[in-house]
Amino acid sequence: MGALLHPIKATKPWLWFAFALLAAGLMGMISWQIKLRAPPEPVYQGKTLSFWVNRVAVPQFNTPPQFDPPPEAVAALHAIGENCLPYLIKWLAVAAFRCLGAEARYSIPALSNTLYKSEVYETSAAAADALGWIGSEAVPALVAGLTNVPPGMIRIADVRTRILEQFIRMQKDTTSASAVPIIVHFAEATERGKYVRAEALLALGFLRYDPKKLAPLITAALADEDPYLRATGLRALTASKISIVQDFDLLAATSSVRQRPDQGYIPASTVVRLANDPDDDVRMFTAILLGKLADPAATSALIGLTNDPSGKVRSRAIEALKHPSHLGPG
Repeated sequence: MGALLHPIKATKPWLWFAFALLAAGLMGMISWQIKLRAPPEPVYQGKTLSFWVNRVAVPQFNTPPQFDPPPEAVAALHAIGENCLPYLIKWLAVAAFRCLGAEARYSIPALSNTLYKSEVYETSAAAADALGWIGSEAVPALVAGLTNVPPGMIRIADVRTRILEQFIRMQKDTTSASAVPIIVHFAEATERGKYVRAEALLALGFLRYDPKKLAPLITAALADEDPYLRATGLRALTASKISIVQDFDLLAATSSVRQRPDQGYIPASTVVRLANDPDDDVRMFTAILLGKLADPAATSALIGLTNDPSGKVRSRAIEALKHPSHLGPG
């Protein structure tokens, strides 16, 4: 009787089963249609783009110091050309952007958006690296990235450091000069953190920034209490156009214009005394720089460093003493 009065209620389990089958069928058809309509991954010489991208990627293990991607894989990426950019952007395939260089310029807006909006350091870092490999046309995007940092990004200093590394890589690109003002700002801003300040200082050295303006910044870094800044200051000084005066006091007394750090000079004694620095890295970079100075005090300091307790310092000192400026007559 109940079944006659409520026929739908009695058959409800069967209806639900039918509806479930129908829904599953519809979803399968929709997925199949989407799959058919999705653009296929580009293919070159019978192999997919992902195959070639994996070929140019830097191996995680047993990687030589200078890894050169296989020429045939690089040629494949160039042959596929702009068609591969949507996939490279999605995958953030930095190694592939390295191979394409300026040819990947059309991906700058998308990579910039990732750099500015991602709150994940690894994602932002990969976008910065990709822009760096694109080259000069990406300089404005990198400059903007130094200030346009997502508010939720925890590792802001690390992202800025990664961006500054790109300018060091592009040191021979004259377009990078447009980034100098903002880089100077970070080199002077002690509140930004030592790594950002150090990387900015190093970038200015490699970009051959005005010696008169850079010398005071490096002098301050060499006297800083943090060994990382002292070591980076030495690296920046080595890369820069700053002159190292052999006898600062004598030059200051005899010159018609007093030579000071703000005139683009740094006294050799400032570098020589760092041979006694308590930090191994500082002494190592001091040895590298002293090797280029034709100064008796530099030679004496290098001889002392050949007995340094650190092996890396000793090896650098021994190598530096082979420079012609430290070899005696004959």
